Amino acid sequence: MLFGASAESALTTNSGHERYKSPVRKDNRPIDGIFHACFVSTRVHLAMEQLIHGGLLNNQDTDIARERQKFNETAARTALDTLKVHAKPTELGERIIETLHSYWVDVTAS
Repeated sequence: MLFGASAESALTTNSGHERYKSPVRKDNRPIDGIFHACFVSTRVHLAMEQLIHGGLLNNQDTDIARERQKFNETAARTALDTLKVHAKPTELGERIIETLHSYWVDVTAS
């Protein structure tokens, strides 16, 4: 979804040679990889939220969903912090970063 949205333009102007600590992988990644981790982790967090509150999971599966949700929250917030410090976003990249940031502000407020 992220790469589809950015098919016509880049998300950042960072060099592909720069590497940053990844919240979901052992190896350091280019900033586009950190961007992708932030986006996907945020979407997984939202999906887990919908599963948890959808009433279809048993107690054990709800606990697993909460664990995955927490992991993805930590990963997304860590990646977002890295983006805020190191990304040189394009206009499109800035809009997506702001949308991700707004999501996490709303999660914190609720």
